[in-house]
Amino acid sequence: MEEKTLVIIEFDYHAEVLANAMKVLISLKEYKILLFTTDKIWKQVCFSLKQKENVDIHTANSPKEIQNLIKSRLTDINKAEAIFFNTIASNFKFFSSVNFIPPVILRIHNSNTYFNPIRSINPKLSPFYIWKDVSYLVLHVILKLDTVYRSKFIREKVDYFQFPCSTIANYALENNYVSNSKLFPTVPYVFMNEVLPGVKTNTATNIVILGGIDKRRRNYKEVYEALKLLVPKLNRSVKLSLVGKPFGFYGKKIIQNFRKLETDHFQVETFNSFVPQNKFDEITANANFLIIPTVKETRYKLYKELYGFTKISGNINDMIVYQKPALLPSFYPLEDALLKHGETYKDKSELVDLLKAWILDEKYNKYRIGEILADYDFDAIVENTRKGLQKVTN
Repeated sequence: MEEKTLVIIEFDYHAEVLANAMKVLISLKEYKILLFTTDKIWKQVCFSLKQKENVDIHTANSPKEIQNLIKSRLTDINKAEAIFFNTIASNFKFFSSVNFIPPVILRIHNSNTYFNPIRSINPKLSPFYIWKDVSYLVLHVILKLDTVYRSKFIREKVDYFQFPCSTIANYALENNYVSNSKLFPTVPYVFMNEVLPGVKTNTATNIVILGGIDKRRRNYKEVYEALKLLVPKLNRSVKLSLVGKPFGFYGKKIIQNFRKLETDHFQVETFNSFVPQNKFDEITANANFLIIPTVKETRYKLYKELYGFTKISGNINDMIVYQKPALLPSFYPLEDALLKHGETYKDKSELVDLLKAWILDEKYNKYRIGEILADYDFDAIVENTRKGLQKVTN
């Protein structure tokens, strides 16, 4: 019997997402994997893969190399059962011209950008953003015609779309971005392999906010204002860790503000640069709970995206990987599987009340993730992917 193959393409940047996608596809033992990527991305991915024997790797590092590589291997690509695009954020003109025969499955990271770009244009009136936006318009929209060719690729080449969770898939359906018949089963960016050990016993309540200190992604001001009201009332030790690099003046100012709140009962841990992965893991593993102060709107390139609706927050992935309960804004639509592992706040007053309960009454224990969640179980994700492939290849 001829060996069945799957093709996966990632020439842009989502190395971590690619690594997890590879783990899932490699676990489909009936398939061989043809991976097309760059040397840089493969170096980031290969160390996390325990098994590589059924993976055939091909790399290219420039647009011209990419075109030559795909053309030279197109016969093999077109013998595959399916083609997965883990990301497509460049080379739209080229890929929209390639004659792919197997079903093409595209993972969507930013729904508005890919399905509704014109109405999602969101200019910012500051010198920095005006320069950045004009540069993007001239190079990518006018000269490279990215918007035109991206739309052409989606319209003419993609057979199925894959979203990271049901809330984002449902938003795409409700807004007529895609039809139900074009949905490939949702596959999370991350998964749970095992329940992690419990938090180490110590005298402090450990609260963690993960990620770079950047106002474009997280609302630190609201957390600061809530803690400013709460800290004077604390009668037990609390440690807040801001686990991320501060960006610009804003990031440094946020660190200064939080440090001004320090007392005998309240300590703040911060970093001046990128946090090494082992340190990141250590702090998060010892957290009693996370605060996920995501903003409602963000931008990808020139386009407005909505966290939870058109784009997933990376901190939701952290909540899953590190199996930690979390407090987050009420506008963010948590997946059903995560609803019982967090609480939401609509303003600083509600956040103060939640922090009181979670710190003083240790209410976070009620929300701890003590078992594998079915939606993020690795074996279940593998089987869900297998069923999706059986459906689209038949």
